[in-house]
Amino acid sequence: MRSATEDFAEETRKLKLRSERDRRARLEAEAIAERGLRELYEKKVQIELLGNIAVAASESICVEDALRFALANICQTTGWTLGHAYGVHSVAEGKRLVSTGIWFGSEIECTRAFQIASEATEFDPGIGLPGRVLSSGKPALILDLSQDANFSRAEVARIGGIRAGFAFPVVAGGDVVAVLEFFADAALAPDGFFLQLMAQIGTVLGRVVERSRLSKLADDRSRNLQAEIVERRLAEEAAEAANRAKSQFLANMSHEIRTPLNGVIGLTGIVLDTELTLDQRECLETVKFSADSLLTVVNDILDFSKIEAGKIDLEVIDFNLRDCVEDALKMFALRASEKGLALLCDLAPTLPERVRGDSGRLRQIILNLVGNAIKFTNSGEVALRAEPESREGDELTLRFTVSDTGIGIPQEKLESIFSPFTQADSSTTRKYGGTGLGLTISARLAAMMGGKISVESEIGRGSRFSLFVRMEAIVKTIESGTIAVPESSSSEQASPREVTARRELHILLAEDNRVNQAVASRILAKLGHTLVIANNGLEAIEQLKQQAFDLVLMDVQMPEMDGILATKVIREAEKSTHDHIPIIAMTAHAMTGDRARCLAAGMDGFVTKPITPEEVDAAILAALNDTSKVDRDMGADKHQEKATEGSELPWDLSMTLEQLGGDETLLQEVIDIFLEEAPKHLAALRLAVEQGIAETVETTAHTLKGEFGYLCVPGISQRASQIEQMGRSNDIRGAAGLLPQFELDIRGLFTAIRSAKALAWNRA
Repeated sequence: MRSATEDFAEETRKLKLRSERDRRARLEAEAIAERGLRELYEKKVQIELLGNIAVAASESICVEDALRFALANICQTTGWTLGHAYGVHSVAEGKRLVSTGIWFGSEIECTRAFQIASEATEFDPGIGLPGRVLSSGKPALILDLSQDANFSRAEVARIGGIRAGFAFPVVAGGDVVAVLEFFADAALAPDGFFLQLMAQIGTVLGRVVERSRLSKLADDRSRNLQAEIVERRLAEEAAEAANRAKSQFLANMSHEIRTPLNGVIGLTGIVLDTELTLDQRECLETVKFSADSLLTVVNDILDFSKIEAGKIDLEVIDFNLRDCVEDALKMFALRASEKGLALLCDLAPTLPERVRGDSGRLRQIILNLVGNAIKFTNSGEVALRAEPESREGDELTLRFTVSDTGIGIPQEKLESIFSPFTQADSSTTRKYGGTGLGLTISARLAAMMGGKISVESEIGRGSRFSLFVRMEAIVKTIESGTIAVPESSSSEQASPREVTARRELHILLAEDNRVNQAVASRILAKLGHTLVIANNGLEAIEQLKQQAFDLVLMDVQMPEMDGILATKVIREAEKSTHDHIPIIAMTAHAMTGDRARCLAAGMDGFVTKPITPEEVDAAILAALNDTSKVDRDMGADKHQEKATEGSELPWDLSMTLEQLGGDETLLQEVIDIFLEEAPKHLAALRLAVEQGIAETVETTAHTLKGEFGYLCVPGISQRASQIEQMGRSNDIRGAAGLLPQFELDIRGLFTAIRSAKALAWNRA
């Protein structure tokens, strides 16, 4: 038998082995995480590279300059040290690649022989590295040049210390017009994302080539009209490519993920409303929970990306502060009850009842803070207190404190939890889930709202997050008291379906995706409506010609004719009939500007996939109740619309008629044109402010100012002039501040004009 000392020594040795294994596992996990972050950063840099080249391509009038810029930027960004461009020449046998003499990195003496050999060699399709790209039209990669039998320059490459190479095509009009090749002295192995990005750069450069061709055609054909239209379109695409590159990538990602999610979440919810066995219900609830979690991840990433790109603008609307806070907490009542937690809300007596600011973003921050508190608390309570922090006139700083009795946060982690993709502990991600973006997004939104988020915490005792935001106070204060938030129940608050007029609607659904058709069909049938399906915009227009509908649900992205163009065609046709059918956009796009783009095209509402019965029913109700076209085009918040509904702006019809020389026919024409064009210009102004395009803000405000000049409304004209000046001076924030009141003034003017017209018709 072993002695106690030997047993102790053996246990000590085992303990050391376990400790060493744990340490290695932790280091391996940290290395994996670091490698993942590094890969994400590299992809970000590569996407920015595409944007930089797109900007240069849009501004360049010379193909050679664009190729030089692309070679230099790719080499300087990616680690490929030598770049060279070939042009495609037509010969009797077909196509042949000839060196353009354009290089980057040619100052390196050891590669001089390789460069001379490259410039002296012409390549037919399939021959050598550039020939392969010419024949396939796709990027090509050689990891070891010395081992490739189809690389004739292998010997001079070896002498120059060149080991690996890749090339990609420049494509214009569907044809390869140039090939760019790159080399390195190390065996680099780019991934599929990198090669795909290079192919996109080739497409952008191809637009420069194509634009150059069209410019020559225009000169040769004495400014042929068709060539001029194509050239303008291509020039506009190239000019917008830099701004659209990142946003379009995010929008496409959103669409591609949200479209299948719409089917999963929608159909799962519908099946859950049927009779199921216990096992079936448990499985389907797991599916729905997983899909909802994935949707939360997608929304977090999109929000973070939009904040990073400066694409998020805050709304300024009047709203009820109590309702905002209590509605947010009610969403967590069931979760808190299931965990046995007390969920409390304390509103200070000095808190104003109504404030002016962005209720949606405030609710988003509160939801994140309270959701985290419930997630990390196993017993005790979660409490939210709202109180004024300071006040200067109507400007109010509000303090929202979310406290819990949860697990707490280590002191050394209190700062890092607000960093992107960060949580208090790596084990927390596995146990509790989450992207690590929620607090980052909340902190940046708070900063945009003139405030901040701070945190105090103690391990095992809980945490206290303090949110500070600036709002404008509106008169009343609310009742004080601590409120225990009850569990949600059907008797407590009516759903949108309960307040919707209970009548069957005949609805046209324009949607090309079969999954989305199935989800929307089930939801509309459940709401008691009948529907006809059109697979694209053209079919939707034909269906509207053949039968009458109460409403149209219009997908935005469809083949043959998209929803935006179809809506414009429908609205154009309505000018002669004086009808107006409500059209609601139903889209998987969730980027800034998507809503404004739909409303500017003439749509009446906007729902984002994945859709729910409540959202669809609420959108239908809002669209059917919306009788003011200008309200639709401005996309005003529904609470703001209700508060300002029917308010008229003083307008002197007789003075306007006098200014037009007493010509009543001209007056009617001016008013009709104004009623038709002003909403479009206003929607364009809102979109320009959202996207920060100062030049468009200036020109659009100038156009509106001219329209107001004929109507004798100096106050609105003056405000338009101020916005025009702010656009000229690149003061987008100032223009955004004036825009809400400007919209209210125009709404009042529209109301006054309609009242005057109705009075004139009654007299007639």
